[in-house]
Amino acid sequence: ARNDVVGGDEDTPFSFDPRANDTDPENNPLTILTVNGQPISVTQPVVIAGKGTVSMKPDGSLEFTPVKDYNGSFDVPYTVSDGQPGSVPQQASITVTIAPKNDLPTPNPEDPEFDPVTNKFVATTNEDTPVSGTVTATDVDGDKPTYALSTDTAKQPQHGTVTVNTDGSWTYTPAPNYNGEDVFTVLIDDGKGGV
Repeated sequence: ARNDVVGGDEDTPFSFDPRANDTDPENNPLTILTVNGQPISVTQPVVIAGKGTVSMKPDGSLEFTPVKDYNGSFDVPYTVSDGQPGSVPQQASITVTIAPKNDLPTPNPEDPEFDPVTNKFVATTNEDTPVSGTVTATDVDGDKPTYALSTDTAKQPQHGTVTVNTDGSWTYTPAPNYNGEDVFTVLIDDGKGGV
């Protein structure tokens, strides 16, 4: 058995075959028996805590499914055997590298103004009375998002005006004598292409 280096992208399963660079003196077919010290088969995947799951495909190759938002590198041992009587399984190591990708910022579900059922921030006010609030978001990458009113006129208020600041604070002023619902869209930008 020989060491392997494989890689993929965050949040994306990928396939690989550690046997591809392994050989058997008698050219017998090789089977992967264990990964990370645990038995593996088509019906028995191996979970690597905090990193992901290794599954065996019907052809004997492997698939790695990283846990959500995981990126980084780690080594995992595996054993391979030709299945012949008296043969000793051989061990090698797989270096797995998961490349990071930019995650979109998401509305903060713990914000008291956020309604998880409608996936919207909600505020109420009386007729002819401005109302203010703040849109908040979370970003698993640690980016600091900025906020802006959508430039799409269909996503701007139809029954009043609104000012949205880059920190997410906003003030909505309803049109005179209007009562009812009005909706506007705030864009959350992480500065790295995620909006």
